Amino acid sequence: MIMNGLELAEAFWWERGYPALCELMDDAIDRVAAGMVGEGSECFGFDDRYSRDHHWGPAFCLWLTADDMHTWAAPLQKLYTSLSKEGFGGFDPRIDDEMSATRVGVQSIPTFYHRHLGVSDTPPDLSVWRTIPEESLAVATNGKVFVDRLGEFSRIRDELLRYYPEELRLRRLADGCFKAARSGQYNLARARKRDHVVTSFGSLARFIDEMTRAIYTLNRCYRPFYKWAHQGLRMLPRSGAVMAESIEHLLALWAHTSGKPNKQMLQQVDDCALLLVDELLSEGLTDEREPWLLSHCDKIMLHIDGISCKG
Repeated sequence: MIMNGLELAEAFWWERGYPALCELMDDAIDRVAAGMVGEGSECFGFDDRYSRDHHWGPAFCLWLTADDMHTWAAPLQKLYTSLSKEGFGGFDPRIDDEMSATRVGVQSIPTFYHRHLGVSDTPPDLSVWRTIPEESLAVATNGKVFVDRLGEFSRIRDELLRYYPEELRLRRLADGCFKAARSGQYNLARARKRDHVVTSFGSLARFIDEMTRAIYTLNRCYRPFYKWAHQGLRMLPRSGAVMAESIEHLLALWAHTSGKPNKQMLQQVDDCALLLVDELLSEGLTDEREPWLLSHCDKIMLHIDGISCKG
């Protein structure tokens, strides 16, 4: 039974796409990578029945090198179009508009990565890594590759999945601790004293955003578009589910305060912070279980100095 769009794409490839390719274009099978990666909730496995009203249905991606595009792009796209006109698995054909049509079908490997990352191969250095939005890295590495005998698409994908260079990962953690401390542990409390409801809401939202980002970073997983960040958080093995529940509890307390944080809510903020601190302790990035996140920033940065010395 088909459960989501990613499973539908894989079944569509193996039952329709792969046999047709082997029968009609056998010479291309060793040159093409097939899968479902990119934009759309189905590529993350987050789609549900509400996702099926647009840009959803039987489909897959076919990636070629720039050189092979000259030889194989046109006949492959013709074959793909003939297959995609029919429904599959009890679902109607996918309907795309001009903006979403390039998400599926035949694509150039360098064009795919350049469209999402701004570079057509792996980022060459830290300065380039810093320019790429995290959600774009999530889009470029989500989903699943069904087959890639040539290995060129997967070469870039696998390198990206190694995650940020360690120096940048640590800087992101230190930055997250700083911003979370400033927003949730400092400004939220001060907004409460001043009875500034809107500022309280903004501080809480920033704190939650930084806590979420930090747990993704500790899991070495790119955080997706904000709409899916919390759902993805629950799936992370290192404190993902417990942080998600802690954040939900924090929001429940907020709802009962009418926008005026109380002591119980501020304590919950520190409890969220301690979940992060425990993970920092487990990595040896700090040496004390102190909820005040600002106190951990310099300790994380010391490990960056160690990387620089080794380099």
